[in-house]
Amino acid sequence: SLMLKGCTNLEKINFGNIDTSSVVDMKGLFYNCSKLPSLNLSNFDTSLVTTMESMFYNCTKLSKIDLSNFNTSRVKSFRIIFYKCSELTEINLSNFDTSSATSLYGMFYGCLNLTSIYVSNFNTKNVETMAYLFLYCSKLTYLDISNFETSKVKNMYYLFRNCTQLRQINLGKINTSSVEDMQGL
Repeated sequence: SLMLKGCTNLEKINFGNIDTSSVVDMKGLFYNCSKLPSLNLSNFDTSLVTTMESMFYNCTKLSKIDLSNFNTSRVKSFRIIFYKCSELTEINLSNFDTSSATSLYGMFYGCLNLTSIYVSNFNTKNVETMAYLFLYCSKLTYLDISNFETSKVKNMYYLFRNCTQLRQINLGKINTSSVEDMQGL
């Protein structure tokens, strides 16, 4: 984890035949790689990974990312994974398995240019916090979280804060029975 942390001048990276099949922690892997415009992670084996916290933290030049090949079935924390990826316009999470996740805290915090986020496939049955999940996603116009199971969620504060273009939210039957804090929802 934190392998490339602080590589603020890194503009290109080629992983070649890197073997990630034994990696369990990808926390902060591209932390603050603020000049990196693109990434090809198609050969990453993430089947044993348990945390992706801060993985793309502050990757402000990253415009699109395809993580559809990621196996995330063991990941417990997606905490601030895309924090301030402000140029991100496209993200493919279609195969993300979030069934083990307990934290989605700030997952898309500061993704200013995302116009849509497909999270209908997210299994949130074990999630305890989704605070700041979509904070500052100011170009989102529609969001469907109707499939979210929220019976274990304790924190929902600032979930949609500053989503200024959001016109429609499909909440389904959100269960707030365990929620302790939903300030600024």
